Amino acid sequence: GLVAPAAANWLLGPVLLVGMVLLGVAHGACDQFVVPAIHPALAGSRGRYWAGFLGGYLGLAATVGLLWWWQPGMAVAGFFGLTAWHWGSADAPLARHRVQWVAHSLLRGGLIFAVPLWHRPLETQSTVNGLLTLAGAAPVGAAAMAEATAVLVPVVVLGHLLLWGSYLWQRQDHLARTDAMEVLLLSVLLVVLSPILSGTVYFVCWH
Repeated sequence: GLVAPAAANWLLGPVLLVGMVLLGVAHGACDQFVVPAIHPALAGSRGRYWAGFLGGYLGLAATVGLLWWWQPGMAVAGFFGLTAWHWGSADAPLARHRVQWVAHSLLRGGLIFAVPLWHRPLETQSTVNGLLTLAGAAPVGAAAMAEATAVLVPVVVLGHLLLWGSYLWQRQDHLARTDAMEVLLLSVLLVVLSPILSGTVYFVCWH
């Protein structure tokens, strides 16, 4: 990009495309190995499996791209929602009941967005509006951000208290203590650092 900026797209585009096909998404997940590892019978025919995988993968990518072009505001909202669920569900421990796992997933994902909204509202609004502007959508005003904060923060706080209470009621004291410590550590991280930096540190070092 620095040496030949005019030719960067032509030189790096094929590399990115090959990387997406061979590795999966650009951050390095080997998506194409998930089904063969979990359901080997579904990947018995290698040619048919690869055709189905690439067709579905590229079709989903095209659908998301069209959504970003057609309804950028909805696409950004979906991006944040999917990110919250993905991060939260990846952090969720195995619990005795699936309801607890779902609750933990939603609350952990919500926590990562609720703390910056509450503690650094202007920086968080700037980050969100930067993405909206990049996508070509209208920016979000301070009043809308304040309303989102007023709803999300109490839900996350009360939800965690209820979740920990359910762990203790089922004699999962260790799980309750571990989750409380993780929430405390994540909250400190999200308070001390800016939204962009705290999210980056969380993603690289925790998620």
